[in-house]
Amino acid sequence: MNLKTIFALALVAATIAAAVYFWSVPQDRLAESNMLSNDSLVEAKTHALCQDCNVILVVIDTARADHFGAYGYPRNTTPNIDQLADGGFVFENAYTVRGSTWPSMTTMLTSKYPTSTGVRRAADVSGKKFTTLADVMNDSGYSTAGFISRNFCSSGQWGFEHKYCSHGKGGDGDLTKKALGWVSERKGEKFLALVHYFAPHSPYKPVQETDLFTDSNYTGEITGERKLTNKITKEKIQLSEADVNNVVSLYDGEIYSVDILVGRLMEGVRRLGIADKTVFVVTADHGEELHQRTIYFYHDCSIYDTALHIPFIINIPNVRGDRITTVAENTDFTPTILDVVGAMRLYGAEGKSMANEMAAGSPDGATRYAYSERYVPGGSVFRDGACVKDRKAVGGTIMSVTDGRWRYIYNPSNVSPSCSCLPRGLDYIVSTEELYDMSSDVSETRNVASDNMDLADSLRTRLTDKYAKPAVKGLRIRNKTVIRELESLGYIV
Repeated sequence: MNLKTIFALALVAATIAAAVYFWSVPQDRLAESNMLSNDSLVEAKTHALCQDCNVILVVIDTARADHFGAYGYPRNTTPNIDQLADGGFVFENAYTVRGSTWPSMTTMLTSKYPTSTGVRRAADVSGKKFTTLADVMNDSGYSTAGFISRNFCSSGQWGFEHKYCSHGKGGDGDLTKKALGWVSERKGEKFLALVHYFAPHSPYKPVQETDLFTDSNYTGEITGERKLTNKITKEKIQLSEADVNNVVSLYDGEIYSVDILVGRLMEGVRRLGIADKTVFVVTADHGEELHQRTIYFYHDCSIYDTALHIPFIINIPNVRGDRITTVAENTDFTPTILDVVGAMRLYGAEGKSMANEMAAGSPDGATRYAYSERYVPGGSVFRDGACVKDRKAVGGTIMSVTDGRWRYIYNPSNVSPSCSCLPRGLDYIVSTEELYDMSSDVSETRNVASDNMDLADSLRTRLTDKYAKPAVKGLRIRNKTVIRELESLGYIV
């Protein structure tokens, strides 16, 4: 065979390989490839702090950052997670894009905002195919699995090669067993395991072994039962400090129950002898108001820090962590995880990797902002100080932005979250414009927009620019069983 023939055959082989690559890689990942170097098309290892390490991503449903010891909570609710935080990276100012599981988890796994995916409410699914964290890890030679609790189980496969769903709070322990069993079968491989726990979600009913924080001298009748907490909000029942403390204590017991399971994951990894090559990431989909700023207990209607400020902790073997003050969004989580283990990049990501801040040991000094939204479909409107049902009313988006100190909220259409417009009540009113200085007003109860007009104007412009592009329209899931379950959880009204 002469040289010309060899060259021709090589050219044909290269052309076929390029075609196979083009059609096998999701198109959103190829969309930005022209802006990247050839090296970056293969992998990104510039910030790899644990090259080719395993990843266990723990997502705790309804877990407020300020109820973790690592974030200054005085109760010992998270001793095992605090161990991970002690030697790991703790992002002090991490926020979710939405106080609801489906939009938040979708954003976390795709690094795209709800307006880009169309998943803006529970029961929304995207009509488009997006590359996810699991997809990229699969392409990078990892085995992937998701062990997911009930209220996100039916939202999609999300690229995991293996997916296991539990049902109800009793399923959290089962998730742990299944996850550890799967990991033990792959201890010689690279793997990504997502474990999504449900327990802190309402109703708050910890088992006796984890009900450690309630006051045995409490004689009131206020518990964490959903019917009761709904009634309190609906009828604006005033609670005593002891009443509120009892509900919060029950919630804390639920967080403690998840921490025990995280401890079992940690011990299981140690027992398998893979702790030195396994990265632990702990976060939440959203938080919970817990009666802090209104009579409302839950999260779905909220656009405030109680529902949006979440933990984000990364423990990396043989790497001493730090506390990172730079603002992080959950759009950043997937790019960060991929960078930490030196995996391929997620092209089309709308978040950014925080690995540079982690590697440098200090923030880069640039001010970052976290954006959140509460989309309200048509059918309700806020008029003259009240929420009014109006079938002709056009919906709108309540927008929110924070730099870690200030939170600005803009509601140009004067819409109200659906929970406030139900015939049975549940007022949840958001003003046209709100600004809170969280350095002195942690509970966000003093609207200081009128006293800081220049700042409010600047943040309003930032929000309107961010949301200027029309949102992608999502699809509503039609599975009646899933709809009923989401209705029981208060996500669909």
